[in-house]
Amino acid sequence: WDETRANRSGDAFSQALKLANDGKNDEALTALDQLEKDGYGAYPLLARMRGATVKANKGDVPAAVKDFDEVAADTAIPQSIRDMARLRAALLLVDHGSFADVSSRIEALTSDTNTLRHTAREALGLSAWKEGKTQDALKLFDQIAADDGAPRNTRERATLMSELIRGSGSAS
Repeated sequence: WDETRANRSGDAFSQALKLANDGKNDEALTALDQLEKDGYGAYPLLARMRGATVKANKGDVPAAVKDFDEVAADTAIPQSIRDMARLRAALLLVDHGSFADVSSRIEALTSDTNTLRHTAREALGLSAWKEGKTQDALKLFDQIAADDGAPRNTRERATLMSELIRGSGSAS
């Protein structure tokens, strides 16, 4: 019985993803909302997270950020998923919010021991740069570039941003 419920939820999730990938966002959101209500196992949470992404893809960034923030605040959800939701909200807010909006969500994720630190620092650095906080941005990009644990492409982007900031003369 459990296996049947899990298979049914998995099939429903796959169908919702197909709708989203086909650009049928409203239909995908309806399917994901239904799965969030009556899905089995991890599928309701997966539907909740994917629903927020579909909203962002539709251009409804405030609703997407709100949904990610709700996941991040839900103490019944594992911390790693909550951190991912914080990061997803912050990434959206790099373009659609302020440095304070981004920082309030991911500052804690930038610690040297956090596995999401590279992406969190990059988002925070971009947000700082966008607001003219060049010293803050430079510090964050330099941290990424110097971190041997950072993925190579992330280090390369951070190095490029550091060079851009220094080359613009705004690093003083």
